[in-house]
Amino acid sequence: MANHIKSWDIQNHRLHTLDGNTIDCVTEGTGLSVCRVLMKERVEIPPRSFQMLPVEEKGYVPEVVFVDGIQGLQDISCRVVAGIVETQGDVSVCVVNDFDETVTLEAGYLFGECFPV
Repeated sequence: MANHIKSWDIQNHRLHTLDGNTIDCVTEGTGLSVCRVLMKERVEIPPRSFQMLPVEEKGYVPEVVFVDGIQGLQDISCRVVAGIVETQGDVSVCVVNDFDETVTLEAGYLFGECFPV
């Protein structure tokens, strides 16, 4: 599904596809995440860079979720690039290090949450 998405209108809960269609998305609530996103392995992110990081999801995990960061990442100057993720197979999430020093994220570190789409 992710290969067919042109953009995501987060305010109005709409997906815009590459073939020009618009899909209205219904979420199962506002503010209630259904799963947590944790680091799968220890990773170092160089200063002022981004990486696609292997993650694991815990909790109820639908086939497609909207992943967003949580407050704790602000303390280490990293941020999750929010987006729609297919949860089958190996899952990676983009994390940006806005800091001037390397940031290390340990395996099991909770840094995001998932919402159904």
